Formats: sequence, structure tokens, C-alpha cells
Amino acid sequence: MAVFPREQFLILRSEDLYNQTDKTMKQVYSFLEITDYSLSGYPKLILVLIQKLTTNYAKNYLIFYNRAIRS
Repeated sequence: MAVFPREQFLILRSEDLYNQTDKTMKQVYSFLEITDYSLSGYPKLILVLIQKLTTNYAKNYLIFYNRAIRS
């Protein structure tokens, strides 16, 4: 805070952004003094990413495991 004044910081909790996306984004727009650009909905993309990663991990694990027991 030695370089930038405290009022130039907006600290948000990731939980708020995830659980109250619209409200949190309104805070961001207000802080930045820009037009509110709220969307009609905010998809929870992180869940899709986690599901894909988990599926890929499981596939890779099974491939590795099958190769290991065959050796």
C-alpha cells in the first residue's frame, strides 16, 4: 500500500463471486465507475472444468494402471 492508495483496491472473496455473482459484479462495476454490464445468468464453468479434469484423470489413471498390471 506504499505505492497505491487504499481506495484503489477492491478486495473480493471468491466465494462471493461464485455464490452471488450478480451482486459481486455490480460491486466491481461500481468500483470501476463503469456501466453495469450484468448478464442474464452466470454459468458455473468451474464445475464443468472440474468434471472434465476428473474424467480425464480417471481415464489416464486407468490406462496407467492397466499398463502397470500387464507388465
